[in-house]
Amino acid sequence: ANDNKISLPAGEYTLIARSTADDIPYAAFEEPVYGATQKFSIRAGEVTDIKEVVCTLLQCKVTVAYSDDFLANVTGECKAKVSLTAGYPLEYKITQNASTGAYLYDKSAGYFAVNGNTLTVDFEGNYNYSYAKMSKSIGPVAAKQWRQIKFIKKVDPVQAAELNQTYARHYIEYSDWFRNADADARNTQEVTTSEDYRAYDD
Repeated sequence: ANDNKISLPAGEYTLIARSTADDIPYAAFEEPVYGATQKFSIRAGEVTDIKEVVCTLLQCKVTVAYSDDFLANVTGECKAKVSLTAGYPLEYKITQNASTGAYLYDKSAGYFAVNGNTLTVDFEGNYNYSYAKMSKSIGPVAAKQWRQIKFIKKVDPVQAAELNQTYARHYIEYSDWFRNADADARNTQEVTTSEDYRAYDD
């Protein structure tokens, strides 16, 4: 090497840059992996400048949050289990503070290898003095995305529409209906937990 230059035989090459030499974990908290792949050609007797290589997130980032109204109805430990690759979930837990009695949720960011295109969210725990369970799918997901999932208390469709317009994030409602919205209108959709629910459009 000389002045940051290296000599290689003429031919076609692929440059692979990554923030770690290890494999991308299927799912892990606070372990983002960045990388880039760039193809280039080398010709005999010429200097090839591959210019700047920009690394981007190679995983899907997922955070889980809860509205104050939702947390006010939590009456015991809860967890949201999120998975993208079967058998490799991450658990975002709600636990009670021993000193204050308040329920706090895990604000860690999870990073998921994109081995599929559907994110599965399974919630279970003590809500309003009963055991609650819910399962939903979100997709399509891809690398470089940040999926922000938020649980909110049941509200009427008009109020829910206002919330989605205000925050433009993914909302999961523990009740008769579910909506997830994205700042990109192409990722906005509504689904439901009851067959008799009629989708509400903004």
